[in-house]
Amino acid sequence: MTSAIDRLSFRGWPAWVGWLFLVLFGSFIGYTLFIRLLHEIGASRAGAFAFVSPVIAVVLGMITYGEEVSLIDIIGMAIMLFAAFLALRERKQETSSASPPLIPRSARAVAEHERRRAHPAANQP
Repeated sequence: MTSAIDRLSFRGWPAWVGWLFLVLFGSFIGYTLFIRLLHEIGASRAGAFAFVSPVIAVVLGMITYGEEVSLIDIIGMAIMLFAAFLALRERKQETSSASPPLIPRSARAVAEHERRRAHPAANQP
């Protein structure tokens, strides 16, 4: 009787190449790109890219292995891409000249402090 570990063991160079591909592209490069996205566009928008990767995986499966895709699969992919579009699109900000700027009080205090520090002569009576 064989153990579970024996059944899961690597079987030749194709398994090693597949493992190396997953380590390099799935882990190292994917993680690095995700961290860069977090830094550049923020967590909520970077997280929306999770909707796109399953669609890419299905398309690659169709191209490389001839996997069949049903109508329900296509509808699901369209919904996921639309959700990513909604999450990533730029929103128009309507601003009125009469409304005060949307800066928290603490940020205003910091800005005022920096202004006073930059022009100390203007602050004296």
